[in-house]
Amino acid sequence: MKPNFLGLGAQKSGTTTLDTIFRSHPQIFVPVYRKEAHFFDDMAKYQHGYTQYLLEFFGEVTGEIAVGEISPSYLCDPDCRDRIFDTLGSETKFIVQLRHPVSRALSHYKMNLNWLRESSTFLDTIQDEGALLSRMPWLYKRYGYLHRGRYLDQIKHYLERFELEQFHFIVFEEMVAKPAVVLKGCFDFLGVSNLEGLTLPVSNTETKLKLHKIDDRTTIQIHEGGRTRSIELNEGAWIIETDASGKLRVFPRPDAVLDRHLQKVMALLGQEYPSKDELADLYDRFFKEQEGELSELLGADLSEWWS
Repeated sequence: MKPNFLGLGAQKSGTTTLDTIFRSHPQIFVPVYRKEAHFFDDMAKYQHGYTQYLLEFFGEVTGEIAVGEISPSYLCDPDCRDRIFDTLGSETKFIVQLRHPVSRALSHYKMNLNWLRESSTFLDTIQDEGALLSRMPWLYKRYGYLHRGRYLDQIKHYLERFELEQFHFIVFEEMVAKPAVVLKGCFDFLGVSNLEGLTLPVSNTETKLKLHKIDDRTTIQIHEGGRTRSIELNEGAWIIETDASGKLRVFPRPDAVLDRHLQKVMALLGQEYPSKDELADLYDRFFKEQEGELSELLGADLSEWWS
């Protein structure tokens, strides 16, 4: 049952797509019921022990050649490296997926906006990130838009304990442009057979948050769990569809704090996102100086990022 590969991330770089493809391969096993185990980046889960991890996520392995899981925050969490080394040993294989760091940050921001975690514009959020994380560094996983894109630092951190040959790098833009070539390279790395005729599944598309403010007192019917119940809504109540919980949420009475927050979110959902020039400026300011060394380390042409 022991995993022999891990997908480290990065978040919003095609990890869900890769997980979906792995599920269709007869020689690859990934956890059946969910993609992200979050064992090595969650202290509570890690303290439950390695045996619990194996039983929960790998109890259904039936002799597949490549056995592993993909948790996109493993790359950016500095504690994961040593936990992985101490638990799985020094021979583990790693798949690292990278995306234009500003495009990744924007996709991350849109996800948080749809999950009601944001109430500022993308550019304001980027500018405020340093101050936020200096006060509350533990929030880097949720709000580390720039932090998660500092790929060179994160990869070099892993290379202090693992060899470069244990890593396979996938550039998101190449996977979209040449999926068959990129996936064959990944299958070769894992030691499994190639699958012909693969097309990239559409997965993890941007959630579309729907907010409804009630103007007049009314009653609605909610259907869940095979039952129907009536809820009375006062004027100023809110109905929220498709937030982080994935469920319909109803706030039947007005709340001033909630109202201000949701009004901001509604305005942001219709905002014009940064122009190409503004995105290019962000790349130059925060990521450009790492591009050459990162390109050499990956053995990949990253010119599309800056062009």
